[in-house]
Amino acid sequence: MSVLIKWNPSVSLGNTLRFLSYYCSKAPSETKFTGMSQEHPKPATKAGFHNAKIDASHTVAETRFLRLEQLDYTSPFGRQKKWDVVRRVRQAPAPAQAPAPSTTAASAKKPDDGVIVEHVQEEIIGDGLAPLMSHLGLGKNAVAAASSSANTESTADGVFIFAILNSKKNPLPHGPETIVVKQFRPPCNSIVVELPAGLIDKGESPGTAAVRELWEETGYKGVLLGISQPCVTSAGLSSETLCMVVVRVDLDLPENQNVPTIMANEKDEEYLETERVPLRQLLVRLDELSENGCSVFTGLYGLAFGLSLAWTPGSL
Repeated sequence: MSVLIKWNPSVSLGNTLRFLSYYCSKAPSETKFTGMSQEHPKPATKAGFHNAKIDASHTVAETRFLRLEQLDYTSPFGRQKKWDVVRRVRQAPAPAQAPAPSTTAASAKKPDDGVIVEHVQEEIIGDGLAPLMSHLGLGKNAVAAASSSANTESTADGVFIFAILNSKKNPLPHGPETIVVKQFRPPCNSIVVELPAGLIDKGESPGTAAVRELWEETGYKGVLLGISQPCVTSAGLSSETLCMVVVRVDLDLPENQNVPTIMANEKDEEYLETERVPLRQLLVRLDELSENGCSVFTGLYGLAFGLSLAWTPGSL
């Protein structure tokens, strides 16, 4: 079963996210997976993020706003590698000017540094799925359309996967979870926390690419729930577009149990560490990882922030 997600500006973000959380706990797992090996290569014993570092950077070309560099770096497997990266050229700042004098007491207050959620309200959703789908504009026609659009080749370059993990036999103590991946990104010279993601192969649909990439990067097998329209990632730097694909992972299935947290492919120089995070704790966990030196993918942080707003009393 699959659902085509249509973003309706008149529907609040909170209701949309509550729908996804509710649906993932109800949707049956009907997808059969074929053509995939049941085993992942075991990680090399000495592989790890402790090996990864930038050794040197060489400028290839530069314009007023962009610079092309080639990096010499050491991979998590300890090998010497190269990586091409585009950087923005930062312009000299304008001369500093004295701030205008304050005219109100309110302007003298120090702004909040961020949003702190101390108490999360338990979500209340009706028993029937049909009324909720009708409210969001996701009726039978949208459900029927998903089966064809999910298998249609897309103009997007890649996908990032919002996986929703749940179990009926052994309910998770903190509710539905998602899975994030950590990998060393030479352009950032840091470990980046991201959603599972990858490029769409020629002739491949976003749904097929998402299911494949989720398994390759995390070891989990999921059922497609919905696909967004292609979205830009860094419009001022690149024309790259990605689709967000929502996938449900049934933890009761044998293939989704005892999944390793390190996915290492020494041949292709791919080394990732995965982490399951309760959706209600996602924003807090990302802030913790950021404080510990990791960089966080913008789309992932935006999603976590939206979930926090949806579950915070009076925020929407």
